[in-house]
Amino acid sequence: MVENVHNVSMKLLTYQLIGAVNYERVMFDIEGSQYGPHQVSSAAVAEHFISRKMVDDAVVKLIAPLSLQKPASTDVSVERLRQNFRNFINERIRFEGGFSWDVLLIPAIGTYASDSETWTYESTPRTVATQVLVEMLNDVKVIGNDGAMVVVDVSTGWNGYIPPILDALRALMIIDKIEGGLKSRRIEQAMYVVSEPVYRPVSKQVYKVYFVDFQVKASMNLPINKRRDADNAGNISNYFHSLTYTEKREINEGFKRSADLKKLLS
Repeated sequence: MVENVHNVSMKLLTYQLIGAVNYERVMFDIEGSQYGPHQVSSAAVAEHFISRKMVDDAVVKLIAPLSLQKPASTDVSVERLRQNFRNFINERIRFEGGFSWDVLLIPAIGTYASDSETWTYESTPRTVATQVLVEMLNDVKVIGNDGAMVVVDVSTGWNGYIPPILDALRALMIIDKIEGGLKSRRIEQAMYVVSEPVYRPVSKQVYKVYFVDFQVKASMNLPINKRRDADNAGNISNYFHSLTYTEKREINEGFKRSADLKKLLS
């Protein structure tokens, strides 16, 4: 059950992993109230929080793996790529309910095919978690001193992406607590959400949505207790396993402050 913790100005940040963008418009049931029709359950979650006046504002961010579209040419900027995905999703999903929405791009994992072409993404669960964490941190910081309600909807998309996304949420909460002196600084509450599966051969009038409270503990201890571990953690090229020695050296030369990071961790 969702707690009403609206004692200050509050914003809802809802993240939902998506897969094949061909979702049906259905009604969702949240704590006895029906919302919709919506194509994604995160839209119903946002509408629920707004209608119950538990938040002042809400945004839905769809976590989209790069594999949803055929790879673009290498000269496309990140912002242009993000806009392409916004247009792609906007053509397939209609949002209603008094909230805003955006796209959170994540690296893809695996090999895909389209029009007799195949391509492989050499990302790892760690790179996915890192990308999601960076985006979440930016979203929370934009809120400023207002409180945030963070919800991760794991109802759709490839299951392999869900653990890294929840790892990112866990890291986000730990950072928030450390910044707040081991007490939550901005995040008032965090949850993950699961809706009943919308399975086409078995049609229902309403699909229930379930909230699960997500809590973590934070401490001031670093997970690094050896000089060697600090050196490895501060070596930027170590996060790119598939690169050649020359490519890794070029990355290290490009990130001059990696030496400062090693010193700080040590």
